[in-house]
Amino acid sequence: LQAKDLALLEADMSVAEILALESALDERLARAEREAQSAERALADMTGRRDEVAKRLEQFRGQQQKRQQRLDAVRNQKEANAVTAEIDLGRQVVQREEAEALRLGEEAQRLEARLAEATRMLEEARAGQEAERADIAARRAAVVAQRNAALDVRENSAAQVERALRTRYDRLRVKKTAPQVVPLVGFACSVCYSAIPVSRRGEIRAGLLVDGCEACGVILYAPEAAD
Repeated sequence: LQAKDLALLEADMSVAEILALESALDERLARAEREAQSAERALADMTGRRDEVAKRLEQFRGQQQKRQQRLDAVRNQKEANAVTAEIDLGRQVVQREEAEALRLGEEAQRLEARLAEATRMLEEARAGQEAERADIAARRAAVVAQRNAALDVRENSAAQVERALRTRYDRLRVKKTAPQVVPLVGFACSVCYSAIPVSRRGEIRAGLLVDGCEACGVILYAPEAAD
């Protein structure tokens, strides 16, 4: 049974390796998708800000036109001076908004280029993974089939082991990474090298007793009875 479990463990490790390869592909693709989504959000935000500035700029220009019309209609110098001051201040506001609109327009172009590049990289990543994913899928199907076959063999072997002994073995298998069933070496456990009492050694060698090491808990058997 222990040999069958080792074979099952190897099959599980093969499945885990395939899943790790798939996970690596998924992560690479996810990174490309996150970059494309980030670029898209940044562009949308920048476009919204650019549109707001464009709207304000249009309003400010309209106000300037109205001020100019007022200036053309005034008849006294005092009122003309006041409107002229308003026009000068308004011109500064318009210039500031025009500069901001220009800056945001350039930033939007940069983000459009970033989005285009991110989209291209994402498409290339998807296309480049098609063959690799197909190969991994075929390999996964093969190792899963091997793992299922190893599990069937293991379960058939486990069914032939006396229930109490199998329960004890399964508990050890959960707790320990080292082998759970080991041979006696001389008068000692072959894992921790603790001495086994003579009477118990004799019973184990005679096949009269299935016993465990009191020090490390493994199940002991006599080498000549290994078959």
